[in-house]
Amino acid sequence: MRIASIRTGAPFPVAEITWAELIYDDLSDTDLDDHLLLQSREEKDLQVDLSPELKGAGRRRRRDWLAGRICAMHALNSLGVADHSGLREIHARWPTGILGSISHDRRRAIAVASDCGRRIGVDCETSLNSATARLLAGHILSPQDEAMRPTHLSWESYLTLVFSAKEAAFKSLPAEWQCGTLMKDYRVMACEDQRLRLSGPAGERMVWWHHAPLGVTTLATADIPD
Repeated sequence: MRIASIRTGAPFPVAEITWAELIYDDLSDTDLDDHLLLQSREEKDLQVDLSPELKGAGRRRRRDWLAGRICAMHALNSLGVADHSGLREIHARWPTGILGSISHDRRRAIAVASDCGRRIGVDCETSLNSATARLLAGHILSPQDEAMRPTHLSWESYLTLVFSAKEAAFKSLPAEWQCGTLMKDYRVMACEDQRLRLSGPAGERMVWWHHAPLGVTTLATADIPD
């Protein structure tokens, strides 16, 4: 696959991170699915080859992996970091001194990176329809979570938001905390425009959020001390 550009503007005002987002509608030459090339007039071209461990994976899995990795490379470049070797592994390994996160849904891939020591986790989700929301609600929302729903958000939109926020918070955890951590381990403490506060295994997390036609996007940060 060959792509023309990556979007770098985050949908919320969070400093000290780099943001890279690829909308799948921007992809071309989709008959090629073993590598992804980013061509730029201003910067050096970037290319990522599919991990050998994914050669037999489904088309969507291959696309998501390639798109997420090319976004991660771009995010590192924006920090002035040229070491992309760990991103070529089946499970992303960020360079020493860098914390990062990758997410993708049916329509896009996103990567974020930071060199300031801040724990971060990004997530993006396509909005859930009513039938899917009813099936998943018991695994996502607690009674306390339900009570925090803003009146301007529909129940389906809020469920999608909370699911994404908890995913982002999970991704921001240190690796040793992730094993055994479940959705029910998080509670929504407050939900305001663009910001949601979660209580979880490693303390509290501030989660920035944004609703758009593509779906919901969330970014968890460890600005609140663990």
